[in-house]
Amino acid sequence: MEIFSRAGLWGALRMAHVIVAIMWMGLLWFFNFVQVPAYAEMDAAARNNALDKLTWRALWWFRWAAVATVVFGVLLVAIESGSSHVYSNDFWRSTAGVTLLIGILFGFVMLYNVWMVIWPNQQIVIANARNVQAGGEADPDAAAAGRKALMASRQNAIFSFTMLLFMVGTSHFFLPGEFKFAPGQYATLGVEGPEKRAERPYSIVSSPYENEIEFFFELVPEGETTPPLYKLQLGDEMLMRKVAKGRFTLDTKSGRTNHFLVCTVTGVAPFVSYVRTLYKDWKEGRFGGEHKLFLLNGASRSWEFGYLQELQKFAAEVPWLTYVPTVSRPWDDEKWMGETGRVDDLIRKYSDMWGLTASNSVGYLCGHPEMIEHGKGILKRIGFTKEFLKEEIYWIPSKEAVAT
Repeated sequence: MEIFSRAGLWGALRMAHVIVAIMWMGLLWFFNFVQVPAYAEMDAAARNNALDKLTWRALWWFRWAAVATVVFGVLLVAIESGSSHVYSNDFWRSTAGVTLLIGILFGFVMLYNVWMVIWPNQQIVIANARNVQAGGEADPDAAAAGRKALMASRQNAIFSFTMLLFMVGTSHFFLPGEFKFAPGQYATLGVEGPEKRAERPYSIVSSPYENEIEFFFELVPEGETTPPLYKLQLGDEMLMRKVAKGRFTLDTKSGRTNHFLVCTVTGVAPFVSYVRTLYKDWKEGRFGGEHKLFLLNGASRSWEFGYLQELQKFAAEVPWLTYVPTVSRPWDDEKWMGETGRVDDLIRKYSDMWGLTASNSVGYLCGHPEMIEHGKGILKRIGFTKEFLKEEIYWIPSKEAVAT
């Protein structure tokens, strides 16, 4: 992890948060479980001397450790909420998010007690101890101030266990293992069979900002993986490898801002992840619309479009997405009123219509291997080079299929 990066800053803040929190809780428990009973056994002179020399110093570290704990905690949440980590809006509606939020609220209440109740009243007690040591008269308000400080401190001691349960418990009991991925990557899913485990990679549909992982796949009756996946019911378990892989991500570094996305049926999955992520960034001011997405989505019939309405809604709302679905078998789909034809046969038409050239665009082909092979050839013929062509083949055709 690089120190001078968002991740490095987050790691440093987390370490600082833990250190000052230990100091705050340690001193709180020292006051309640060690100092209070010890002072009860001391004579007045010894107690006043300890208040002057010990308690005063301990309270300095105590109150500033409380501030530092809360400040570092707020910064951690702020940094993570602005990244592709778990602290998204969806997270705060989850069990883990609500649990963490309750812990944070307890922390703010405890900070209030430290600065608005404990410290002001302890100042009266300490000033009285110093005055008596110097030969002055005792302050009649000191005893009442001491009791107020003690009650607030006892309340904080009780709250501390609840706060730690909710905050530490979030990461240990409620929050699942973190699964990081970039839009366009895939995860390997698996199902245990009677003889062996069946595994296969699937592109991730969801955005990294979302609190769930979503996939889109078709049932292949003779397949090894999709039939057992289709049989799974709510609450059943499946396997997923811990690390997302793939380089089929949006090219934002080459300087080209036009992205020609071509896919068949389930091949739309990584493109939906692109769109969802950019949409959230656009709504929250992190993306200005400088990258333009042109999505050509093919299927045999319209009911095979898994994200038709979602993508149409996005395209109608944002200026940086153009979406065209096309059906290759309109005679089987009489209600379809949109574009018709095989998606690879329409590549040239729409690249010309949208002004997507080899000098200003990056091409992305995802899905059926035959479409990818044809589409790649068409794009190369109009000047696209390998450097600016990305492909994600969903399966390798058999040698017999290639021969025919």
